Parts: sequence; structure tokens; C-alpha cells
Amino acid sequence: MTGPAAIAFFILATAFAFIGAASLALSQDRHWRAVAPKGSRAPGFLRPAGWCFTFACLVACIARDGGSFAALIWPILMAAACLVVAMSLAYFPAPLMRVATTLAGAVTPETTDARR
Repeated sequence: MTGPAAIAFFILATAFAFIGAASLALSQDRHWRAVAPKGSRAPGFLRPAGWCFTFACLVACIARDGGSFAALIWPILMAAACLVVAMSLAYFPAPLMRVATTLAGAVTPETTDARR
């Protein structure tokens, strides 16, 4: 595959890798507390969604370059995405909340109201 379609698939694979790595990281309570409002818990769908996006990245790499070159590109993309997510969590975690809110629709803190 060459031309604009190859570029589009590469951008798509890169986005899938980043969203997958961010979802897997934010599915852990420690990382979720770094970006979420106080009292909220990580949605249960973040871990399966992260694995689905990781698999979608692999599929996009295979569709772009075939299995042999995808075996090289996919781990490199995943490593780069994990590095970006790790650095973001360490130094500037707030933008990762956009990934979580996009996937979840909205993040609201859990309330414990005795009247309900």
C-alpha cells in the first residue's frame, strides 16, 4: 500500500496504539487517581477497551504493510505509545483524562447519598 492510504493507515494505527496504551494505563486505580476527580473509580470497560484498541492497531499495521513488516512496526508503535503515556502520567497527567472522558462519555464522581 502506498500513497495517502498508507499514511492514513499509519496515523490510524498510531492513534489506536496511543488510545490502547492510555486505556490500559488508566484502568489501573493508581493512574486513574492521578487524572480523575476525587472519589471516582476507573470504569470497568477501560481494560477491555485498551486491549481492543491494541488489537485494532495490530490489524491496521497488517492491513497497511502485511504480516511480515507489521511484526516490526506494531511493537515499535506500541512501545512509542507506552512511552508517551508513561511520560504524560509522570509529568502532565491531565490531558489523558480527555481519552477517558471520550471513551466513557462522562466521568462523574461516585456519591454516597443516604437518601437514595
